[in-house]
Amino acid sequence: MKRKSKFFLKNIFTLMRRSATV
Repeated sequence: MKRKSKFFLKNIFTLMRRSATV
């Protein structure tokens, strides 16, 4: 569960960062 949460968080963070960059 913790591992999945970390992966999910990283995915969202990357997506947010990419959206902010665009």
